Amino acid sequence: ANGAGIEIPSLLVTDPEDFDYALRDLLLKGLDEEHTSYGYHSYFNSILFDGPETNSLSYYGPRFVNWYYDGLVAVDDVIEAKWGAPESGWAAASPSRPYYWFLDDTSVVLILDDFYTADIDESSVFDLSFIEGILDVDDASGIVPTIAEGNKFFYYNNSTDKENVLEMLVKGVSPSYVDTYEDALIAAGFTYVYEETINPDKANGYYTITVATEDVDNPTIDFMVQVQYSEEYQLFYVGVTDSIPVDFISNWPLTVNVEETVNSDSAVYVEMMMDQIMLEAPDLENIVLDLSWNTGGNIGALYRIVGFITDDPFRVSSIDGDTGGYSSSYVDITGIDAYDTLNWSLLITPVSFSAANEMVVIFLENELGPIIGVKSGGGACSITPVLLPNGTSFIMSSNNINAYRTGDGTTEDPYVYHNTEFGIDPDYPIDIEDIYDETILLDIILND
Repeated sequence: ANGAGIEIPSLLVTDPEDFDYALRDLLLKGLDEEHTSYGYHSYFNSILFDGPETNSLSYYGPRFVNWYYDGLVAVDDVIEAKWGAPESGWAAASPSRPYYWFLDDTSVVLILDDFYTADIDESSVFDLSFIEGILDVDDASGIVPTIAEGNKFFYYNNSTDKENVLEMLVKGVSPSYVDTYEDALIAAGFTYVYEETINPDKANGYYTITVATEDVDNPTIDFMVQVQYSEEYQLFYVGVTDSIPVDFISNWPLTVNVEETVNSDSAVYVEMMMDQIMLEAPDLENIVLDLSWNTGGNIGALYRIVGFITDDPFRVSSIDGDTGGYSSSYVDITGIDAYDTLNWSLLITPVSFSAANEMVVIFLENELGPIIGVKSGGGACSITPVLLPNGTSFIMSSNNINAYRTGDGTTEDPYVYHNTEFGIDPDYPIDIEDIYDETILLDIILND
């Protein structure tokens, strides 16, 4: 039995199906930790066996079930009360829920629901070398004409196993430059392909060019280029792929969605949101980073987000769950302009798990601002994949435990490392139904 008194079947069985069912119960009910998940069954099973079911809460232990109801369900109910119910699914995914919202003229709440990172490079000027690397060509000058405007360039490598795909977002470009760049494409030998359509993804058509190669088996490559300007984000977009549609009505290997591209990388998302926020509120003083619906994600993305909060190196501490050893290191983020003159704070709930929980720990350990809300969901360990000799696969937490350090290292006040697996209490606890109450939030951040 596990600590909650749940009986777990024995793994010492001869039937492969019985083993996988027992392993599922050990992982989901026995370990009962949100990072742990069953992957797929062993190769000793029949090809007709789909593996044990995991899509019902009845297969999980009390910690996971409590996190689901006291976290996801409870917070989603508050989101629905604040911004309304969607047609289906979670209210947190409703289009009526904004990316940010103002508490007053100088205070804003910025919603951050994940820590994503894209395969991305950045430069302050147009750089063909990034483009050539993504498109896998020696010379891209005839494929992507020089972009003469812009002060920051984002190069996304969204290639697949079938196509090389480059998507570029450029800041500091005027809307009228789309016409200029399209003229440059025609001048460079591109053909414009367009048909009347009711499909909004195809409304602007695309440009294509055939480029000779030195490969005798593939002497030419057809490239598809799309150009747009996003008024919402004030971004110039160029998308390129080395594949073209069979015809206009067929599926396209690349369609434009600037919002989706921005949101695919959390640091780019925060940068774009901060640009918009500062335009709307140039006298901004206070910003609440809302992690109330953030279940975690990529640690590199997390560190880049911290780069918007402080220019100083920040401390990250950990405990080795196997040896009991502990350590602290400092992370210095470069290439991001911090908004460190603003008063930052965090809004957390039990949903704030894994990397979101680590953001809470970084705020606490580095004194970056007050922490508001309900105790975070924990999840302090990085995850590790496991493949058993019989072919069964699963994911579980590793022995690397995120922690925070107190003390000054002296004999009188030695260092103490604190395990954060089960969450962090906020500096300012509030009831979960009040986490989006403007009056309560303002009272906290203005009087902290």
